[in-house]
Amino acid sequence: MFRYVWAGLMTAVTFVAAHVHEAHAAETAEAIRARVQGGVLVGAVDGGVKIFKGIPYAAPPVGPLRSALPQPVVPWSGERAAAAFGASCMQRAPLRNVVPESPAAQVSEDCLTLNVWAPQAAVKAPVMVWIHGGGNQTGSSAVKYYDGAAFARDGVVLVSLNYRLGKLGFEPHDGAANFGLWDQVAALKWVKKNIAVFGGDPGNVTVFGESAGGQDTLALMTAAPARGLFQKAIVESGGGGWGPDPKIAQQESADHVGEWGVIVDGHLLKESPLSAFAGGRAAHIPLIIGTNSEEGSLLGLEPHSDGIFPKLSADDMGVLKAVYGREGEDDERLARLVFRDGYFASEARWVAAKVSAEGSPAYLYRFDYVLTVLQKRRAGAFHGSEVPFVFGRMPEIPVSEADTRVEQALHECWVAFARTGKPVCDKARDWPAFSPAGNGKLMVFDAHPSARPLEDVAALDLLQCRLAEEIPLASGACPPAHSK
Repeated sequence: MFRYVWAGLMTAVTFVAAHVHEAHAAETAEAIRARVQGGVLVGAVDGGVKIFKGIPYAAPPVGPLRSALPQPVVPWSGERAAAAFGASCMQRAPLRNVVPESPAAQVSEDCLTLNVWAPQAAVKAPVMVWIHGGGNQTGSSAVKYYDGAAFARDGVVLVSLNYRLGKLGFEPHDGAANFGLWDQVAALKWVKKNIAVFGGDPGNVTVFGESAGGQDTLALMTAAPARGLFQKAIVESGGGGWGPDPKIAQQESADHVGEWGVIVDGHLLKESPLSAFAGGRAAHIPLIIGTNSEEGSLLGLEPHSDGIFPKLSADDMGVLKAVYGREGEDDERLARLVFRDGYFASEARWVAAKVSAEGSPAYLYRFDYVLTVLQKRRAGAFHGSEVPFVFGRMPEIPVSEADTRVEQALHECWVAFARTGKPVCDKARDWPAFSPAGNGKLMVFDAHPSARPLEDVAALDLLQCRLAEEIPLASGACPPAHSK
């Protein structure tokens, strides 16, 4: 399975100086208190939004708990300051888009914290829980584009969380594995028990994530310990390339090379998530799932189509080139299209179809918008570029009327889905639930969002047939394979 890691630049500062700086930023806001399991928190109200950061949802996974499933929070005495993000989880790559003066700019094994933004007068408000991306190797809930204030202003309680990453998060130990996923389950259990304190409805929780956070969301939909902890899901660019997740015995018995990730451990995951979807054993809940038009940005500069998917023959590549037409005329562009559809779009369409077939509504989308100031430099929407639009946290650059319109459309659709399970939104109207009949429709978020017929269906069909051989998709006959 292809795993991707975002890299960036981190400025190192001391924890004490960082804590003072971030706490100082909250001094202009009104202090507010909340009692949760563990003790009393002191957060702040700013502009009608209650903000609590760095809340422990499990015991620090250090010492004897380093390679253990998450344990209950250790209670504290007195009041605990909740004005600053907690430390980010251990990771090899430098953090990016985290305020250098924040405690989150530092990494630590003691990192299992979450953050809450809530409307000041919230009562049984819908709840959204964000799982950050980064290939399950990097990332932090403190990334500036994950600020939940815009959701809170629109009546949603937004929760973001840290979870163990890389080797500490996913290397098997004494028959247990997927510690990062177990952390996410622990955070969802915390939300169920405590979110009413902040005005949230524990019976109306939407889990959403991007990239690896989207993959993890799909996994949580198939994990029995997570059943009932959330009622809706949104998966942004959460493709995994159709590769079956390895089993714990395979990882424990072989020398591991490369990055650690989700495995079939027999406890949290009884089978590969895609196998669970294929057999109708995933949670039957409403789902939004989609991809960006330029997921091939992950390939870097001057990619080549040869070798992207070893299962594809030269004849297969010829068929794909013909299907894409002028879009795939040069090899670099062909590589990016095959990568996008092989790793992301074909899986998203299939998952949407399976969810629909099991009786739950699924809404398929493609994000295809580029900020006005970048349109001369980018051919499409890069991997992750929808996130600032979703959170209403645009980069600090000049934005156009079209930029604002697309931001409002995406954000409003996510808010509406959290409220009702249907993305009914004024600036992206008539988004139909996906149906494989007639190839279905998806919502395209470009300068003028609208529902449109699915494109390049023949390419999606071929890629699904070739790449999903080890998953029981029950998708019918595939075109015959030819010489490699």
